[in-house]
Amino acid sequence: MNDNNRLFDERTMHAIALAMQGMAFWHLLLGVAALALTLTMVATGTDVDDDRYLVSGITAAEFTGAGLAAALVLGGISWAMLGRAFWRPRWSFILIPGLIGSLTSGFFELMDWSVAYLLGGAAAFWLIRMQLKREDSPADNANS
Repeated sequence: MNDNNRLFDERTMHAIALAMQGMAFWHLLLGVAALALTLTMVATGTDVDDDRYLVSGITAAEFTGAGLAAALVLGGISWAMLGRAFWRPRWSFILIPGLIGSLTSGFFELMDWSVAYLLGGAAAFWLIRMQLKREDSPADNANS
């Protein structure tokens, strides 16, 4: 079988891993921020009878669990794909695409979580793929 006939090549898998790493980073930040809000509400002993604080506390707890779980899953898969390179991220590649992917998945969350993460991951993958192509094209032009 010819190498050109494979469904995913090394570059595609690398772009998927970088997209997942970027989304994992932003989900981790969201989870830690929501955890800080949850712990602050618990530590201050807010009045549970007030509906605003009760809804805020429940929402913060939900965002904590969802953000940290998503960061664990996305980061774990990315770590398995990238190996040791996972611990030396290319910040210029993963920050903006990861943020856009995370925001896209949050925007489509009302549809279903699987659809939301598929669309968010696709947005992050597309942006990273464009950056990788832009990085590869000057080297290809110099070699020809």
